[in-house]
Amino acid sequence: MSETYTPPPFAPPPKRSGPNCLLLTAIGCGALLLLFVLLIVLTFFFARSAVRKLVDEWTEPTPIALPESDMDPETYAELRDRFEAFKQELAAGTADAPLTLTGDEINALIQNHPDWETVRGKAHVSLEGDRVRAEVSIPLDGIPLIGAGRYLNGSAGFDVSVDNGVLYVYLAEATVRGRSAPEEMIAGFRAENLAADLNRNSEIRTYLRRIKSVRVSDGVLHVEPMEGPSIAPEAPVDEAEPGADEMSAEPEALEEEPAAAPL
Repeated sequence: MSETYTPPPFAPPPKRSGPNCLLLTAIGCGALLLLFVLLIVLTFFFARSAVRKLVDEWTEPTPIALPESDMDPETYAELRDRFEAFKQELAAGTADAPLTLTGDEINALIQNHPDWETVRGKAHVSLEGDRVRAEVSIPLDGIPLIGAGRYLNGSAGFDVSVDNGVLYVYLAEATVRGRSAPEEMIAGFRAENLAADLNRNSEIRTYLRRIKSVRVSDGVLHVEPMEGPSIAPEAPVDEAEPGADEMSAEPEALEEEPAAAPL
């Protein structure tokens, strides 16, 4: 008797990644990507909005007019000669008397002397007790999120000193648009030496290392030189030598007269 033929069972069709499955996967990934992009956009938007609120509240679209020096040409010529003579004597190690400057004299130098050109039109100085004060109008072009055409207008008090050939300038307090700047806005500046860039300049360090002290007393700035040819030891790297290209000259080279640089 012949055996009964039993046909093999049909295998279930293989699972396929057909259009519907790929579409669902793409939709899921796309939704996650869209959510991620949305979070980035929202974060940037709110950060920008917060910055814009601070910008609108604390900066202005125009600079303020700062007082101008009214020193007559003859008096200024005497001041300029005294300033230049002190610089030359300081560089040569022959300065034996301090340079004294009043607020009016500093403002005349800011307005007329090439060494002070970087702050011309941006600051007007007054000396009050033992502190340097300045009215400022600083353009903020180039600062991210702020945009062009904004100015920081206000006034600030600074503590100024020289120690071991390093100039220190620290912000003590500030007023912006007629109001005291909030502590959270200026706290970072209190711990930052605002003269750090000057200390990194090898020519300016040549002068600084020959200065014994800088102080403000009774409304007068006193810059006292080292006695004779003495110089302060080279400043620490973190204060005045951030890179190898800023290596200071050897003591023998310091006897040569450097190019003109502001004190």
